[in-house]
Amino acid sequence: DGMGQSQATRAAGAVDTVITNALIVDHTGIYKADVGLRDGRIHKIGKAGNPDTQPG
Repeated sequence: DGMGQSQATRAAGAVDTVITNALIVDHTGIYKADVGLRDGRIHKIGKAGNPDTQPG
């Protein structure tokens, strides 16, 4: 889950750090997700993946 690492970077959308398989607890419930940090703040929560691979 979320351990894919891309060889290329896309600086415009790239985050500084990705925390994989984090346990998220918020008003919607409890779930596992990847957390992307940029400039020391949470930028995105979701599934981080390797854009060089295709599903299936």
